[in-house]
Amino acid sequence: MSKTLNLVKKYANKRKNHRVKFYDGPGGLKCQGKGELKFLKEVEKEKKPLPKKADPQVTPMGTYTPDFEYPTYFVEVKSIGTLLCSLGLATFKGPGKPSDLQWQKIKWVAKNVKPILIIVYLSNKEAIPIVDIKQPNITIVLKGGKLLKA
Repeated sequence: MSKTLNLVKKYANKRKNHRVKFYDGPGGLKCQGKGELKFLKEVEKEKKPLPKKADPQVTPMGTYTPDFEYPTYFVEVKSIGTLLCSLGLATFKGPGKPSDLQWQKIKWVAKNVKPILIIVYLSNKEAIPIVDIKQPNITIVLKGGKLLKA
């Protein structure tokens, strides 16, 4: 079984009872989930300029709203589970049909509006997956996780 399929099997049912929490982040920015809050705290700690909340982007497939925006790129914060969902490799809340609609919107915005940086936060219990996604104007950065022993 491929590593991608193993990841899907592991995370597909993880979010059945998941509820999103909102937080007040640095600079008065509202955050949806701990990942976004972690990103903003990292930016603040590194004394870099804080982003602004991104405006919705209208695509031919529907509206996509990145998490944050800088003048030259958007930032999307994800967990490995939400990344797999956006790629259409898993469902968000248990049963259902996976869809890559969000990924199609991300690709369209990256091509037609401005580049997107996707930051994927891994817990210290999650192995760092091999991510081989090459798309123009999309950069994926994995943070955290643990290396598998050979």
